[in-house]
Amino acid sequence: MFSFFKQTIRYLKSKLERDGYGVEILYGGMDKEAALETFRTGPSVDILLASEVAAEGVDLQFASLVINYDLPWNPMRVEQRIGRIDRLGQPEPKIHIWNFYYKDSIDDRVYMKLYTKLQIFTNALGGLEEVIGPKVEQITKQCMSHRMSEDELTAQWDAIDQAIENVRRLESELDEGANQLVAHGDFIKQAINEAREFGRFVRVEDLVTYVEDFFVNRYSGTTVHCVDPSRQAFRIDLTPAAIHDIQDYWDRERIHHPTKLINPVLLPKTLFVFSNRVGQAAPGTELITQFHPLTRFISSKLDADPTTRSRKAVVAAAVDTAGRFPRGHYLFCCRRFGFTSGRQAIERLAFQAYSMKEERLLEEGAAELLIGMVVSSGCPHVQHDDIDGVELVDIFSTLIEEDLERQFESERGRLQREINDRASIQLKSLETYRSTEEQKHRERIAQAILEKRSTTAKAQETRLKNLLAKLDVKREAIERGKDLRGSPDFVAAGLVTVTG
Repeated sequence: MFSFFKQTIRYLKSKLERDGYGVEILYGGMDKEAALETFRTGPSVDILLASEVAAEGVDLQFASLVINYDLPWNPMRVEQRIGRIDRLGQPEPKIHIWNFYYKDSIDDRVYMKLYTKLQIFTNALGGLEEVIGPKVEQITKQCMSHRMSEDELTAQWDAIDQAIENVRRLESELDEGANQLVAHGDFIKQAINEAREFGRFVRVEDLVTYVEDFFVNRYSGTTVHCVDPSRQAFRIDLTPAAIHDIQDYWDRERIHHPTKLINPVLLPKTLFVFSNRVGQAAPGTELITQFHPLTRFISSKLDADPTTRSRKAVVAAAVDTAGRFPRGHYLFCCRRFGFTSGRQAIERLAFQAYSMKEERLLEEGAAELLIGMVVSSGCPHVQHDDIDGVELVDIFSTLIEEDLERQFESERGRLQREINDRASIQLKSLETYRSTEEQKHRERIAQAILEKRSTTAKAQETRLKNLLAKLDVKREAIERGKDLRGSPDFVAAGLVTVTG
């Protein structure tokens, strides 16, 4: 049974135990493995009461009932909850999902109607979450505000219904191909995951720097000029060589994303607005986000240049943080965590810093903030006569490097759990598809034999054999896709002196 709040979990535990049920609880800060083992093996434990801690990276196929005491806003979270028991190895022929909600409440009007429309309790969600997710949040807020009439809310529902139907129709068309299965879902999820990872760690200022540094250094004569800092709006003047290379990349990769960057006439008339959130561009502007193919173009160019991948930096700098950090010396390191799994590639920067004055590592996020300030407003500073070099090496190797190694292993574990969960869902879908299609073909073969149409029967047998062979290859691809590889590559390290 899932609930968001610790107080609710404790309340449900007392009520259920009074009614004679054996209950185990699990929420943040508890020993997850111990709680799950008790639930699995405890002879007197009937129910696991859990927060979102148990919604991912957990195998509970020995249970067959999921109860949503309260429903998440995000449909993908519901699918993840269901995925705890709807896994390979589930011995029951049917699993059950129970949802608690008040009639005519927001849960009833928004979530239950929407989730039923999505068939989320019977089918995998696939790429729909990103399509309707923002609309769900919007209509929920509108219901709670009581500012919209029934007709206006109905119009909103119609828009969501249409979006769902469009994606379902696309899925249906893809289903007609023998090799459809999860390939399109993989592509959608990969794009979503990469964007989430990118948005999580890259600020708008970093995105601007990434684009500006590349073009100014790679194409002499290119200018990137900020005309509205409040909107992060820029004029970009590209050289003919830069326009040619971008156009070539668009054509080679068959990119259909419209851009003014390859139009010499519209380029000087367009404002380019940088953002780490996807949105609608205003007239006369173009939005540059982590989704924009321009970032992939830059990445492809940098990857093709061996000097950029091997470049490392050792920094000695001073920065005024306007009181955000205490004055003193800080030793820092930045590494690039790179992971690959099948066709999916994820990279993010990881940071750690140590305060020499306070003799401690900085809290999570503080090191990234400090280094970001150095990048944006720091200056060279090499006078450090008051620092013992041997002490720096010792701190770097025993504290900073060890913490970054811990971060890397934690990130690897989190990604591996996500990959295993996704593979489990895909394999389940594959087996369902295989079983359904094999049954259809067997019935056609039997009918053809009954009607003494031997040629038709033989043709159906050949089709079935080819289909099963393709599905075996697909299964092997999914299994191999579970292999996660990664490395924590060095990017930069140094000493920062905070002057204010």
